[in-house]
Amino acid sequence: MKNRKRLISGALALAMAFSSMPAAGAFAAAEQAFPATAISADAAATKDISKATVKLKYQSYTYTGSKIKPDNRNGADEITVTLSGKTLSKGKDYTLKYKNNTKVGTASVTVTGKGKYSGSVTKSFVIKPAKNTITSITADTKSGGRFTIGWEKATAGSVGYQVLYSKDKSALDAALNEVPNKSRDHAVFSCTQTDLNDRAENFSRIPQKGETWYVKIRSFYTKTGNKNSSRYGTYSAVKSVYIPKSRTEEGISLYCPYITQYKTAKRSDGTYPYNSEGFSAKMGCGPTALTMLLQGDKGRTDLTKTRVITDQFAHGWFYNGWAGASASLADYYGCNLLNLINLAKFYGYTPKVNYAVNYSTVDGVTTIPDIDKCLYGGHLVLIGTAGDKDGKPDDQHFQVIYGRKYDPAKKENIYLIANPAHYDVHSKEYKIQNYREWGAKLIINNMNLAYYRSVRGILWLS
Repeated sequence: MKNRKRLISGALALAMAFSSMPAAGAFAAAEQAFPATAISADAAATKDISKATVKLKYQSYTYTGSKIKPDNRNGADEITVTLSGKTLSKGKDYTLKYKNNTKVGTASVTVTGKGKYSGSVTKSFVIKPAKNTITSITADTKSGGRFTIGWEKATAGSVGYQVLYSKDKSALDAALNEVPNKSRDHAVFSCTQTDLNDRAENFSRIPQKGETWYVKIRSFYTKTGNKNSSRYGTYSAVKSVYIPKSRTEEGISLYCPYITQYKTAKRSDGTYPYNSEGFSAKMGCGPTALTMLLQGDKGRTDLTKTRVITDQFAHGWFYNGWAGASASLADYYGCNLLNLINLAKFYGYTPKVNYAVNYSTVDGVTTIPDIDKCLYGGHLVLIGTAGDKDGKPDDQHFQVIYGRKYDPAKKENIYLIANPAHYDVHSKEYKIQNYREWGAKLIINNMNLAYYRSVRGILWLS
């Protein structure tokens, strides 16, 4: 009973003590007596990173084949995370985790709180296609005037291609999309293709004969299917094409295998064995060029270079030097057009030869009619010239013409040449040059410098 009275009196004393304090003092005392264990609502909000704002420097990044990480790109951090006006620190306040950040499409980065921050927030960005490349551009006189382009397939994940074309190169260079213009000469036209496997396009509605057009292409990815959500890759380099006014200016291209003249290493004595047969042939451009004709023109893939050179030596269709050649060339194994005629006949073909070839002006275009006639007929042409562009009489060489294009600035046809490896008597080196382009005048000049009836002239297989 006494203990109960003491408890009651203790409680009354405490109550009287509180009643004698000001209101503010009462709350202070209460806080000291009963410490707070919960965080205020405002304080909790500043700790939740899910409400943070995540900004990336760019909305889209270009495909590289590697993982795209905007927080560590070229040594720079392009991600900013802010919460309640404060910029948070990567590593201290949050960590990053990426998803789908390699292929073209929509990637994401998740920001997860660390330390005194909790929760997470996800930000998406787009990986756009890599830069495109135009692989071919040709023109003809059909449909009034037409040109055709081909390009490399887009990066996987792309959804289409956009082609821009214009007569005005400066306008095309500056344009990102179609630019209507009252003047057709300065407008930029657009074409969109969504079939990724269809990598060619014909342009015949707007272009006309005798005009030069400029073209570029890019791939794109569409995030939502809406055009406004498209992210475009970088445009290809600008290519130009001239639309011929007549057949004389038309481009022609035939299949011609490139066969390297020499395959083995140089011997200690300075000679080159021809393939693996052990022939000490320092010059083999003749049979090499003929092999190109046999394979590319006649489809005789069974007639390899090794077989042709073997047959050449077996029948004695080669010689050391030729009439009028300098003494320095006398010890080189070579062959003339007569040797190649014999080889072609041996394989069952009727070779045609013209030793006197000249250029002419046709429809205002400088061209070589005899070579044109062969190309029009689908025949590769073997030519004998004085070799390189400097055209020296002591540097004779056989090459193959497989096509032609037109230079509107010079009004001259340019011929496409597949050139075997050859020995350059000036530099004393063996050169390997895959393909070269020579104008009509240069070809005839170099043919005239070659010795008559030994190398000079053209040969084709009927």
